[in-house]
Amino acid sequence: MSREIFLQTLRRKLAFLPQNEIEERIAFYAEIIDERMADGMSENDAVAAAGSPDEIAQQMMCETPFKKIISENVKSKSTKNWNPRKTALILLTIPLWAPLAFALTIFTGAIFFSIWIIAFALMFAAALCLFSFILSIPQSIEFFKEGATAAGIFILGEGLCGTGLAILVLSFSDSIISKTKELSNKLVLKVKSFVAKKENRSYHEA
Repeated sequence: MSREIFLQTLRRKLAFLPQNEIEERIAFYAEIIDERMADGMSENDAVAAAGSPDEIAQQMMCETPFKKIISENVKSKSTKNWNPRKTALILLTIPLWAPLAFALTIFTGAIFFSIWIIAFALMFAAALCLFSFILSIPQSIEFFKEGATAAGIFILGEGLCGTGLAILVLSFSDSIISKTKELSNKLVLKVKSFVAKKENRSYHEA
């Protein structure tokens, strides 16, 4: 890929950012490529070393607040000639897509909320198991003092089993939380990508 094509592609991929930030990123990567070419690298190698435009754009998208992407998208739309037919079509179809969008949002939020509730409930159960083990220690000591060795061993063993169960539950709940965070980040990235793709199409059409 040539330097010019790389910068043009990157500019298009970063269309979800404010114009001044786009220019900053383009200047940054142009300077990097120029420096590597001045050090003796070929144009293709210098461009390849800079990274893929898709990867750079995805990284920038992860670091950019969703509010900024939406704001830039709305501002971009307001500065372009908006098609009256598209506006009329959107307004006329609001009764169709608005309830679906709302229901999908509620459904998705309910799923994530339920997962978080389950994870925290497991953590609470694990905490109770650990607490029961702590309580079992003085109880087992009392049984040992009274000569009820079997009862003391039983209470202590019960507490140890609870501790082992608590460790397993904590590990499982930690896995659930990690996966939920990962899924949440992917979902946010998907929404950002959807908005950014719309912006990229508008930029390409312009």
